[in-house]
Amino acid sequence: MPIKINYKKTDIKAYDIRTLPLRFFYSAVAHLYNDDARISQRLYNFFPTYRSAFGEVQNQLHRVCRRDTSYEVQGVHIEPTNICNLKCRHCSTQRIPNDKKGFMRLDLFKKILNENPQLRCIILTRNGEPFAHNQIFDMIRLASDKGIYISLYSNGILLNDDNIPKIFESGLNEITFSMEGVGEYYKYNRGKPYEAIEAVINSVLEQKKKRNSPLLVGINATVIEDSRHVIDVKETWENIVDYVIIEPLMGGNKERRVKPCRTLWRNLVITWNGNVVPCCIDMAETLPLGDANKQSLREIFNGPKAQALRKRHLQAKFPKVCSLCYSYM
Repeated sequence: MPIKINYKKTDIKAYDIRTLPLRFFYSAVAHLYNDDARISQRLYNFFPTYRSAFGEVQNQLHRVCRRDTSYEVQGVHIEPTNICNLKCRHCSTQRIPNDKKGFMRLDLFKKILNENPQLRCIILTRNGEPFAHNQIFDMIRLASDKGIYISLYSNGILLNDDNIPKIFESGLNEITFSMEGVGEYYKYNRGKPYEAIEAVINSVLEQKKKRNSPLLVGINATVIEDSRHVIDVKETWENIVDYVIIEPLMGGNKERRVKPCRTLWRNLVITWNGNVVPCCIDMAETLPLGDANKQSLREIFNGPKAQALRKRHLQAKFPKVCSLCYSYM
């Protein structure tokens, strides 16, 4: 499970008074799952209105009532590309067999947005580096203009003085930089000097302060060999960025899942070429649910394959890929 490290509180005076009951509700939920310091804030970011909160409650009621259908898909992971500019030592995506590479077409991205006005959150990340897509800022702007919360994970190396301003101009809500250590250990894993990512993060933070931007800037650190190196990340950055989250390497979970996964009743993952899978853990697409080029997300979300997968979880007959997951959210 993720280790709770740090999450800066937002000034209560900045809150919309009309949503205070919603925030109190999310705070109560966060107390139940206090392993991740981001939960309360992220719930509000993903479901900021009473209608969206109602939708999420409906989704999870379907799960609690052991239904193999759900209410509506409210969030999606979208993979702009599965191409990455780095070859990190620990990255499992480099070992996916027959992994065809490419970039999502902008017209497919628009189709997803136009067919799904109910979407509240999009995470523009999966197997590749989002900023490797030359239309990534167009994607962010299109979604932001529809009032969708946009988050992405990045190694940060492709950012520079020319495109960092576009992060703020496009309407991105949250960016999380990935690293496993600082100094020479970072270079050992990533093949790039630590000073490169350090300069990028500091430049983003400088622009954030200069623009008085609400952009959330965080760091995600993965434990590879031991926790010593990610603790270095924590100690270096926790008082500088908005949050630092430490997570185990995917596949490190030794516990046996006993409860159905909440994600199956909430969101979908769309690959660069339109294939739809249930979650980000299924990197090799072993559980295909549909094709966003030919089907609507509503059709896929409650289609026969999605229902069959939820039924397996309800019967505690979990697919092999689920054993790679460290999270029970």
